[in-house]
Amino acid sequence: MSNGLLKALRAIFIRRPLPPDIVPPGETPEQTERRIKEADAAHEQQFRAQLVTMPTVIAFGTEAMKSAALINGGAAAALLAYIGAGRQEVTLGLIEAIRSFGTGLLCAAIAHAGSYITQFLYQHIQSLMSQHFVYPYIRVTRSSKIAFVFAVMLHVITLGLVCFAFWCAIKEFYGASDTLHPMDAVQPKGR
Repeated sequence: MSNGLLKALRAIFIRRPLPPDIVPPGETPEQTERRIKEADAAHEQQFRAQLVTMPTVIAFGTEAMKSAALINGGAAAALLAYIGAGRQEVTLGLIEAIRSFGTGLLCAAIAHAGSYITQFLYQHIQSLMSQHFVYPYIRVTRSSKIAFVFAVMLHVITLGLVCFAFWCAIKEFYGASDTLHPMDAVQPKGR
């Protein structure tokens, strides 16, 4: 291997020693250079895929969690305002509805925290994968597998919390409506 190519390879690794898989025996300098370019392209493709997909996934998940929190929080606030206006007596059904909406709001808030940790783990998985200059260029490591398992478990738990928050809202929309009394029609004066 020429001395210039060796210096160029060391520059790629920024003062790190060359990994043992960088130059297989019997490979010509041209083959090594072509393989390194292919590896760099694979590394760049992995990085770009990470940049493109993660913001989209995060945006969709965030909107779902925001809507769960908004629906539950808004419904609880509306019930409290309705009761506070004195137009409805407080019944056990309304108390249960407010508790359920509060539980849904709490689940949505916990889901926000879970989604943050999940996204951190997904991002961390990418950094735990090792990059090589012999095919396969990107390899899954034991650490990235462990992080992936935790990320998927937390992702499922977070998704379950959001679904439970929506279920709390839907259940109590019907439950609270059964306990509300129709308001008397206001008669105009003089009749």
